[in-house]
Amino acid sequence: MSVNIKEVDGVKIQLKHRASCHCGSVEIELDLPEGLIDLRRCDCSMCRRRGAVDASVSLNGIKILKGEQHLKLYQFNKRTAIHYFCEKCGIYTHHKRRSNPRQFGSMWDAWRV
Repeated sequence: MSVNIKEVDGVKIQLKHRASCHCGSVEIELDLPEGLIDLRRCDCSMCRRRGAVDASVSLNGIKILKGEQHLKLYQFNKRTAIHYFCEKCGIYTHHKRRSNPRQFGSMWDAWRV
């Protein structure tokens, strides 16, 4: 079933949606002309522990606006997926998918909008 979400907890998803990590050191802009699409729960050990909902954006649909120097990466197991975190507050920001390397994924429970 295809889901298209235009609002989360009263926050409207913008065409060019801006979000930041908890401390505000990292800001990203996501190209979301159709809202949140391709929602799923990742089954990797890290995502399962968080129980978060994962939304998709194409590789050219994400732009780091601020704090790229504060992003650190983490890889595990087969080292295919690349997970990014803010080095200051530890908040997960996004990842390049193992299941679809043409997309980034982002957990919508972690981001302050």
